[in-house]
Amino acid sequence: MGVPTWIVKPPNMRVRLMVVAIGWVVIGAVGACGSGFMFVPDWQAAHGGGVTGTFTLTQPLSCDRYPPPRQRCGWFGDFRSVDGTTVRRDMELAGGLPPGAQAGDTVPARDTGSLTAIYQSNDSQSWRSSASFLAIFSAAFLIGIILLQPRRWRTRSGRPPRRDAVADGRLTAAGRRPGTGTPKHTDRMHPEDADRGAATSRAVNPVGPAPPRDAFSAKAIKPRAPRLRCVKR
Repeated sequence: MGVPTWIVKPPNMRVRLMVVAIGWVVIGAVGACGSGFMFVPDWQAAHGGGVTGTFTLTQPLSCDRYPPPRQRCGWFGDFRSVDGTTVRRDMELAGGLPPGAQAGDTVPARDTGSLTAIYQSNDSQSWRSSASFLAIFSAAFLIGIILLQPRRWRTRSGRPPRRDAVADGRLTAAGRRPGTGTPKHTDRMHPEDADRGAATSRAVNPVGPAPPRDAFSAKAIKPRAPRLRCVKR
């Protein structure tokens, strides 16, 4: 009993490369879109955009592992604008606060339209993290596009005829199919394929010797008439 062909068949690297490239494109596109939505309000908050107001702390979150004074603790709370027209509840304070803050405290804040975060009025560093994610996902998207581009080049470019097609008579030496007069891939004919095609055409049509052909351009060379010399006696 023989071994199944799917076990011994070598992997198709082109298919694997195409799958990896498509994965990079999809992940990069989705991540870049999400990072872009985060980057826009972060950038506006760092440059004084949005609506100013106060943020009231309501629920503490965990703290990071940086030692003081770099340590920051997250907070949920409610935002109210100065004029009272904008109220947003259960929002996260971007960047966090140093340890020691308590529920009920208020801090000056700014709302720039983010779906989940409210920014402190003096926050000028939150945009850096979203910009880093945007750059990483954009690079992944470009890498996927670059990996897919050679597939398009190979698909668009023509392929020269196979040697076995010329050997069994499906193509003649000039790159023509039997019964048609349209040359095909005449500029890419391999010298060995031209010789095999010429031998095949002579075997099929043994009327006379085939005219000599240029192996590289596969064009017929017209025979030259012999020159006559006059000899005086």
